Amino acid sequence: VRYYIIQAISEIGGVDETEFFISALSDSYSYVRAEAAHSLGKLKAKSAQVLLYELLDDEDSVVKEETCFALGEIGFRYAAEKMLEIAKNKKEDIKVKISAVNALKKCAGSEVLSELNKLKKNRSLQSSVEKAIFFINQKAFFINKGV
Repeated sequence: VRYYIIQAISEIGGVDETEFFISALSDSYSYVRAEAAHSLGKLKAKSAQVLLYELLDDEDSVVKEETCFALGEIGFRYAAEKMLEIAKNKKEDIKVKISAVNALKKCAGSEVLSELNKLKKNRSLQSSVEKAIFFINQKAFFINKGV
């Protein structure tokens, strides 16, 4: 039931939805935590970025996947190194790795490019990694041009 409440509030909004989603990050039910993380990402809730960063260590792969999405949407650059570790972890679920790589293209800078290039060898990640590299290079180009 809590999961459906989180989904409904995410869709219709509310007066203090950010605080509601932040409180749901500590729920005992993993799908509630995952949906709360996703919703905070959609809201680009910078006030949640430290709590979301801590959720990158959650045992549930769906929670990690949605947390990577959220931190990417928020643009929390501090999480880039941790998401790179997740993407490189051979034991990590492939969906989580892809979510981490996709988030990197939104929150990381050129400092992750050499490590991302190494990940291109992984066929399951190759497409996501190439897109991330493209977007990061594109951001760097426009920043250097002052656009």
